[in-house]
Amino acid sequence: LFWESQSASRTAREVGRVAAVGTASCDEMKQLAARQVPHKTVSIDVAFDPSTPAVGDLVTATVSFPYTKLGFPFVPVPGGDIVSQSAEVRVENVTSNSEACS
Repeated sequence: LFWESQSASRTAREVGRVAAVGTASCDEMKQLAARQVPHKTVSIDVAFDPSTPAVGDLVTATVSFPYTKLGFPFVPVPGGDIVSQSAEVRVENVTSNSEACS
């Protein structure tokens, strides 16, 4: 579970960096997240604050996927069945790709 939480955190930071510089479309960011966490159904949510960003504004990238169940019913898992991590990054460049994505 710890490894999966770290994978989600790393992937959220990477998607946030790509969103902050505006070099990838929504589909490309989804593909990036899928490559970072193979063998999982990964969902992403990218939100700009404000929704029409300018350089210096913030973008939040959230990555979520189901955790791997180890088969220990007596071990509690915080947060339910989903691993979810977010990263907040400063917008460095505004392009046509600088829009919300989910």
